[in-house]
Parts: sequence; structure tokens; C-alpha cells
Amino acid sequence: VNKVAWHNMSYSPDGEWLEGLTLNATHKIYIWNIANEGQFASALDGGRQLLIYWHPHKPAIASTTNQGNILIWHCPTPERWGAFARGFEEVDKNVKYEEREDEFDIVRVSVSLYGG
Repeated sequence: VNKVAWHNMSYSPDGEWLEGLTLNATHKIYIWNIANEGQFASALDGGRQLLIYWHPHKPAIASTTNQGNILIWHCPTPERWGAFARGFEEVDKNVKYEEREDEFDIVRVSVSLYGG
């Protein structure tokens, strides 16, 4: 990425990444991994980008194009369903589960207000 006119450069909020927006015909977003000795990481191409911003807390970038589009670039993270329910166990493969005969039965309790 030598001899390129840069329109915008900014660091990620954690300071581990640097992104740059080119002014040449490609208008690509280039990303470098500062935490890994400035190693080039990726080039994002979604049209003629005008502005780019890092999300303040997540690994995501928002960019705008000259057509008025807003593009969201992100690194998907694996879902952690175990964080939602206590006692929930995540497994790598499906596990056959055999329920007890009465495990999911609805038990109705009637209460008399008249003591009878």
C-alpha cells in the first residue's frame, strides 16, 4: 500500500488496530494489526467510502458511501449461550436426552378460598 493518498486514518478504541481509507479509485478500507507489529490484516471493499468510524466498544467499523449507504463491518464472535442460563451446559455435538416421564408435566394446584 505504497504511494496511496489517504483520506482518513484512525486507531481502534483498544489501540490494537489501525484503519485507513484511501482516496484513490478503489476507496478501500485497509486494516493493520498494531498489536502484531503492524501486520496488514485486511482490505474491505464496499463501494466508494467517504467516512469511517470504529465502534467504541465492539470490533466493528461503520462506513458511509457516496451513494448514501451505511455499511457495518464486524468480526462475528461465537455465541455463548451458557451466559444466559445458570446450569446451561454447552456441548460440541448433539447429545441425546431422555426426559423423565413427568419432567415436563403441568401440575395444577387448586386452592379453595372458602376453607372447604
